[in-house]
This record gives sequence, structure tokens and C-alpha cells, in this order.
Amino acid sequence: MARRLSQRLARLEKVVSPRLRVLDQQREYAEEVARKRQAAWEYMYPTMSEEHAALVVDAYGRGLAYSDHPESRSPAGRLLRRCLDAMSPATHWPYCDIPPEVKFAMPPVVAEVYLRDGPTPFHDCEDCGYKLPHRYFDVCPLCGGRIGWYAYYSRRDAERKQ
Repeated sequence: MARRLSQRLARLEKVVSPRLRVLDQQREYAEEVARKRQAAWEYMYPTMSEEHAALVVDAYGRGLAYSDHPESRSPAGRLLRRCLDAMSPATHWPYCDIPPEVKFAMPPVVAEVYLRDGPTPFHDCEDCGYKLPHRYFDVCPLCGGRIGWYAYYSRRDAERKQ
């Protein structure tokens, strides 16, 4: 009887243990993402106006980051999504050398554009690498540099080839 019970437990562990490991890995990943997002927020928050920061915090708390939320396309939802996009590590590849003060900045003039129109930041600053929508700015709001399609990467690539 004890032997059968032992065999049954062994079979059960073969099924349950991998599932628990996957759950542990998912939990660890979620915790790591939350830690990185909080660290990014620590850089972003001081660059924002109090009004914009309050909008983002409120929108996040209400779940506007999820596209199935009825208000996800509202101005606050658009600003929240741009903030979360800026915090995403994938957003900054191949610009790994850009300092977090630049990567995570959300100056009020840029936040206003996202609130008003919600464009996608496909361009970047040639000098500092800040990502922003091109047609709204003549120069980078952080450093005054030239803005263009992959301007930062193109400049670094040209410098490496020299």
C-alpha cells in the first residue's frame, strides 16, 4: 500500500512540479517588470508637470493601459500608454547607451502633444537620443538637437565608420 501511494505521489509530482515552476517563473518575471517600471517612473516623474503625473497615476490605477478598457483611447489613456511605452526596454533598442534621464523623460510640452493627438514617437534626437513625434517639434525639447528618423542611430553609425 505504501509503495502504491509513493508511486502515485511520484507521478503527481511529475505533473504538478513543472507547472509550479512555470508559475514561479511568471511571478518572478512580473515582479522584475514591476521593479523596472518603478525605477523608470522615478526618472520620469520629476520631468513631468504635477498635472500630467497625476493624470498618468490616475489612468494607471483605473486600468486605462489595457486596450479593452472603454477609456483607453482617452487623452489620459494615450498619455499613459506613451509613458509605459517609454518605460519598455524594447523601445530603446538599439539605443542602450542613452541615459535613463533622457529615455524616461516626459517634459510637459511632449505630454501635451500626447494628450492632444496621441502620436507615436517614431523619431529621435540626433544628439541625446530622446524619442518623440517629429512633426510636432522643430528641435529636441531636452537638448535642442536635430530630430529625424533614426537620427541618433544614424549619427552614431556614421561616427563609428569614420
